[in-house]
Amino acid sequence: MGGHWVMMRDVGKMMHRGRGSPLRGAARVALAAAPPLLALVTIGASSACGARSQLFGLDDPIVETADAGPDALPACIIPQPSREPAPAYIEIVLDASGSMLEDGKWEAASLALGALFDEYYSRADDTVSLGLLVFAGSKDPTGGDGPYPTARDVAPGFVDATQYAALHARIAGMFPIGPTPTFPAMSGGFDVLDSYVPSPRLRTPGRRVVVLVSDGAPTAASAAGEADVEKDKTVALVADLLAASPSISTFAIGIGPFPPPSYSDYDPVFMGDIAINGGTRATRACDPKSNLIAEICHIQITPSAKRTSQEIASDMLRALHDVRSRTTDICAFDLTGDFTRFDPAQTKVTITTGGIAHTVAEDATNGWQYDSPAKPRGLVLKGSACEAILNDVSARVAMTFGCG
Repeated sequence: MGGHWVMMRDVGKMMHRGRGSPLRGAARVALAAAPPLLALVTIGASSACGARSQLFGLDDPIVETADAGPDALPACIIPQPSREPAPAYIEIVLDASGSMLEDGKWEAASLALGALFDEYYSRADDTVSLGLLVFAGSKDPTGGDGPYPTARDVAPGFVDATQYAALHARIAGMFPIGPTPTFPAMSGGFDVLDSYVPSPRLRTPGRRVVVLVSDGAPTAASAAGEADVEKDKTVALVADLLAASPSISTFAIGIGPFPPPSYSDYDPVFMGDIAINGGTRATRACDPKSNLIAEICHIQITPSAKRTSQEIASDMLRALHDVRSRTTDICAFDLTGDFTRFDPAQTKVTITTGGIAHTVAEDATNGWQYDSPAKPRGLVLKGSACEAILNDVSARVAMTFGCG
């Protein structure tokens, strides 16, 4: 008997405030025992904390089975997406507009980012490449007009002594001032990651991630008032880059009152739409229009005059840690089931990209391999095989297991 398992990423549609931009919906996983049993496993969402993202922001598997006949036998092995962090190339896009000066937000952001830089430097973490683009603020040579990145921004890189000093210097001694040019800033951040080539010191392949940290709605592009147009353009851009090759995910960390007294100043719906279209929604059932923290889609930081900058910074550092833990390895799979029936020599892996299926060889360089040949409990795609699904939002992975 053999078991067959398929993973795919479905692209759905989102419609908020009249927008219709593509987003990554629930990844579907199909499991069938040859020939008559068919089981559908949906990578869905739960309220679990911690490393919450298995496939671009989605959560724990929900299993539904459909019996296709009285003689059906279950497949012996079921692969599950790993929860281990993947190598990540991260570009933080930081808002330094004038409103960030209020309620200790800028001081908190500086403290949180400084602590994050310290962590990566002290660990010599070869799984992370970190960059920083700051828009507006007293060090923005464009005065908030763009284009970005500017010469003062820090391209992603392994956090060695040079990178560590550059990251700290980018935010040292500056203060918030100016408008909120979110669209040109995000465009610049995506351009940086799209062309990024990791240094030999970093593990590869990695996931490309933009993290928007902002307290405001985008500034209108003209005196005629086009703030909503700027929001729509930004949300559509985020969706386009998720579907591009290489695929870039986007997290949204919103810093502002919740629920806000005015959506023209801080718009959590916009931040939620960014998370949805960036493939990092908090849960499958989240609602960017909800006034309940537990139901929103983005990562919310709520400052107030009653909270210290240190308290807000702690929240922000936790949010940045959450981003890292949710950037999980979509090329690694944990295997569970009845290993007494499992024949590892009969495993077959197929990847479909661009509508063309390719059989993947068992190869430690550019194919697949078990975590332990003698006692396999995991399967990992390596090299070009991993890059194929990292770079194609519609990629499908099928696995067939031999079961005695």
